[in-house]
Amino acid sequence: MSVSERESSPGSPAPEGGRPKRVRLVGAWWGPTVGLTGLGLISAIELGRTDASREVFFNVAQPWAVYVMLAALVGLLVYGFGRHATLWAIGQPTPGILREIPMRVRNAVRLGIGQEKVRRDPYAGIMHFCIFSSIIVLTLVTAQVAIEDDTPLSFLNGWYYLFFSFYGDLFGLIGLIGVGMALYRRYFSDFHRIRWDERIEDHAIIVGLGLILVTGFMVESFRIYTTELHGFVLEDGTQLEAHPDWARWSFVSYVIAEFLDIFSPTQGHMLTAHTWSWWGHVVLAFGWLGLLVFTRLDHMIFAPVNAFFLRTDAPGRLATIENIEEQEVFGVGQIQDFTWKQLFELDACVRCGRCTEVCPADVSGQPLSPMHLIQDLKAHLA
Repeated sequence: MSVSERESSPGSPAPEGGRPKRVRLVGAWWGPTVGLTGLGLISAIELGRTDASREVFFNVAQPWAVYVMLAALVGLLVYGFGRHATLWAIGQPTPGILREIPMRVRNAVRLGIGQEKVRRDPYAGIMHFCIFSSIIVLTLVTAQVAIEDDTPLSFLNGWYYLFFSFYGDLFGLIGLIGVGMALYRRYFSDFHRIRWDERIEDHAIIVGLGLILVTGFMVESFRIYTTELHGFVLEDGTQLEAHPDWARWSFVSYVIAEFLDIFSPTQGHMLTAHTWSWWGHVVLAFGWLGLLVFTRLDHMIFAPVNAFFLRTDAPGRLATIENIEEQEVFGVGQIQDFTWKQLFELDACVRCGRCTEVCPADVSGQPLSPMHLIQDLKAHLA
């Protein structure tokens, strides 16, 4: 790819004074989301309902299997992170790594969670915001369902249940917007960096997340159709009471359920569809989370941690070589010569290509790509 092609590629912020132009759109991203969420909260409280609720694990046999899969996932994550930690441990010590904690916390929030560098590309910034925020919120949604079912606490009722239904659908929709943006950039745009080191895992991550969100809406719409739009009688004789006013709070799933009503499906068909989609959703979710420590998805955890461990002095400052006259080796001769922090940074690389795009050697046509150098070192470490 020529230099002119790189400079004209969409999504690459134009340099200004030798530095990428920063785009500050935090309010533009968070404002509507926070506003809609706040509106939903106020509306739910104003209604003041005390009877709205739902049955956890409705129409699901053997729910214990979920906890078996959860235990397997936890074991897999512990193994994966343990393997990473074992490799980092072969590195040299990093003196002063825990100094200036307040600044490090700010870096973790600003760069890791706030994704300041990602926001320099507005498209990527909005896309990451949609995906990241939906993952966080929907994880909290799932955790609340588990707490409601497994502990004496009972809070998914009344106005909070309605609000819970609202923001669950809201962030599911936001997540789908982010996935759609990611699919467009990967498969339909000519964004060059995304194809510099393309792997199968990249497709599995984004397609898998999209399927999780879609099946989540399917599960909810089938449940709403059965339990809140129609007062069906279950096989055990239980009479379900229709509550269409509750259903509307899950506004995306409600629209899907109303669409399904056009075809007048039978109760048996809807219950079967709910069961199959529920288990499909669960298996997809656990499988996707299992990628967390074996693919670039690990940057969700490693990026904030890496930002916390960033140097707090001048970034380009070279370390002093103590007793230089007595040193037999300078620099790095083998992987063990790196510090553990440098080895951790290899794992934190997500192959975004920003480093290569602004590398003077690569831009001038020389065969040097910092991104591929890091990835080669990472492969050697593994």
